[in-house]
Amino acid sequence: METLRELFELPEFPYLFTITRALLLLIAGYLLGRLVSSAITKLLLAKTSEHTQLIVRRAIFYGIFILLLISALRQLGFDLTVLLGAAGILT
Repeated sequence: METLRELFELPEFPYLFTITRALLLLIAGYLLGRLVSSAITKLLLAKTSEHTQLIVRRAIFYGIFILLLISALRQLGFDLTVLLGAAGILT
């Protein structure tokens, strides 16, 4: 009887909340990056060329996405201080 109860119990996932939070940060980073980069591009529409708009849009998108990617990796427990220090971001 005890083995039958164990069979139908849901397994515990101690990191499920952490993984979910990291995935939500990635999704938010993607959506926020797209939203902000599109808004800035629309503001620059009359003042700059298409090439400049594309560069600005991509720089803003990847900047926001990389910041939230770093935050998501920290949520998962990765220690990025050495990597970011070598890149000159935390110095």
